[in-house]
Amino acid sequence: EKLSGFQQFTQSLLGKITFGNLLATGITAGLGMIKQGFQALTTTIKEGLNVAAQYEIALKGLQSVSKAFGQSQQNATAAARMLASDGLIPLNAASQTLKNLISTGYSLDQAFQLANAMKNIGAFNNVVGDLGIAMDTASRGLRINSIELIDNIGFTRRLSSVLKQYGVDISNGISLTDNASQRMAVFNAFMDEASKNTGNAAEYATTYSGKVAQMNTAVKEMQESMGSFLSGPGSDMVTWLKNEAEALKTVLDYMREINSENDRRKKEQFPMQSIQELG
Repeated sequence: EKLSGFQQFTQSLLGKITFGNLLATGITAGLGMIKQGFQALTTTIKEGLNVAAQYEIALKGLQSVSKAFGQSQQNATAAARMLASDGLIPLNAASQTLKNLISTGYSLDQAFQLANAMKNIGAFNNVVGDLGIAMDTASRGLRINSIELIDNIGFTRRLSSVLKQYGVDISNGISLTDNASQRMAVFNAFMDEASKNTGNAAEYATTYSGKVAQMNTAVKEMQESMGSFLSGPGSDMVTWLKNEAEALKTVLDYMREINSENDRRKKEQFPMQSIQELG
């Protein structure tokens, strides 16, 4: 008896499902999947544009600082690309590192040597788990005299002890940007530390962690290429996607209204009965 009642209840529900409802539901579901695809594509495009912007700002910053300090902008750009060529750090980190070192007062040649020294020192000794970030922050630490930031690369000696070792006066404080003697003493200390870690960057590139770092850099390079294209020659595509996404949203909203109206009419024509009543 109860089974017969359940069958009646099921049949009554199926009888109330119209072709229009099924069609509207199917179209809405299909459009919903298309919308998800658009959203995923939009997210990918945004990430590419963001990475491209980061790279552009970093390179422009390096070029601007190089010019201000009498260094070749073209050579600075080439140096950044060479520093990032092994894939262990992204181009924006290489650019930021060189920019920080040049603005500290080092020549481009010294900055490049110092950056490579940092790469060898920090390959296995950086304390932030990301060689690019460690180099960027450590180079900034030299500029603003922050031992905490310098320590990120794995260079644990205090600047005061380094300067005393090289017989450099610190009676008026420590400021690498203002004192050439202090600046060169720190440069020599980094070169000395790097000599103890010669080849570490190349060895790091052969490890699992190094391969992951290179993969992450490759992904960023791909995003940068896509972002650069879409912000330049491919900008029309971004506009097209934006318009299509807006049109799709309008259609989806309309289909939801149709479904809601069908559901409302169905409830008015066929008030829901309980299974017990049908039984």
